[in-house]
Parts: sequence; structure tokens; C-alpha cells
Amino acid sequence: MLGFMVGTYLAWKESRRLNMDQDTILDLSMLVLFSSLLGARLLHALVEKDPSTGAPILGWYIQNPLELLKIWRGGYAFLGGFLVPIPLSIWFLHRRNLKVLPVFDLAGMATPIGLFFGRIGCFLSGCCFGKPIDLPWAITFPHHHLTKGASSLHPTQLYSALANLLIFLYLYLWLGPRKKFDGQVLCQFVILYSITRFTVEFFRADNRGLFFDGLISTSQLICVPMIAVISIIYWRLNKT
Repeated sequence: MLGFMVGTYLAWKESRRLNMDQDTILDLSMLVLFSSLLGARLLHALVEKDPSTGAPILGWYIQNPLELLKIWRGGYAFLGGFLVPIPLSIWFLHRRNLKVLPVFDLAGMATPIGLFFGRIGCFLSGCCFGKPIDLPWAITFPHHHLTKGASSLHPTQLYSALANLLIFLYLYLWLGPRKKFDGQVLCQFVILYSITRFTVEFFRADNRGLFFDGLISTSQLICVPMIAVISIIYWRLNKT
């Protein structure tokens, strides 16, 4: 929630500089909040498996639908929360007579700082943990039920937090004021995030939906086509 508030504030602040309707930006942020929670929970339910039984967790949610509302218990996949709000946001902006790409550029600048705070939250709760290592920066969750007390783990949450902080600083402080076309900031965010997310996934050990004998995660399967599609969009926008 702290990440969402900071990201929304930055988008609101930038919208004033760009002479956009700030009330529309705030209204859009509420739509994004609820649709991203829905999308993130949906992707989690589709790919996550119960660690004790190995059965898809979707069946458990169907039997216990009220658990979907208990957001404080976690159970969210960011990529689902990123993809679901896109068509809703396009529809909303058309109704408010705002150009889509300039607003999406605001989202591209604001999202990585939100993810930075989100990954700090992951670190504090012990989720999204890494594989065992024998390095000076290894971490331990001695009483965590997911890691089962395993020691010397990759701090993958902090890897992701640092990556998103660097992406934010690059987009907000350098590219944003210098962008050459609308959509450039969003496209570069998606590409940079997908690359860093794909890389960090190799160091994670939590149960998050794995394929090909555990070699590739669900997030990595999504990142590859995202990079390809956004690269094509970026090339076409740069040509116009």
C-alpha cells in the first residue's frame, strides 16, 4: 500500500506538470488498484499449488471464496496485477477523453517505485525467497513456515527491490524529461522489468508455478512474449 501511495503521488505530481486532469489520474489510480488486486489474485490462483498436497490452489479458492477478499494474507502475482488493468485503463481514458500513451508513461515511471516498496514487503514477510547459497550476503528466516528454517538463502526480494529502484531512477530522473515519443517510458519499463524479473527468477526457490521440470517459472513464460511484443510496439512508435 505504501508503494501504491508513493507511485500514485508521483503520477499525480507529474500530471500537473504535463497539464493533465489530476482528478482523472486519481480516479484511474483507484481503478488500477482494485483491478490489479483482482488480476494478481487470479494469476496466483491459476498457477500456485498447495505445497502440502501439490493440488492447484484454485480449487481451494472456489471452495473458500471469502479467502479472495483477505488481501492481508498475501497470495498475489504482480504480472497478473499489471496485465489486467491495461484494457480497463484504456477504456476509462477513452471515456475521459485523455490520450492513452502519455498517461501510460506516467504509470511506467510510477510502477517501479511501487514495486520497490512491494519487494521490501516481500522481504519482511519472508515470501519470494531464494535458493540456498554460501555467500556473505545470504539471509536466514529461522522460523518461517515456507522456508522451513533453511539458512543461507539468496535475498531475491532485495535483488528485485534494487532492480526496481534503479529502473525507477533511470525512468523518472533521466528518460522521463527527455522522452522522444509517447509510450517510450512505458515500453522501456516493461522491457527492463521483464529482463530483471526473468533473471531474478533463476535464483528463487518458492513455489510459484514451474514448468519444464522446474527450469522455467510462470513469470518467465510471461516475460518472454512481453519483451517481444513491447519491443515491436516500441519500434513502431519510434518510427511514427
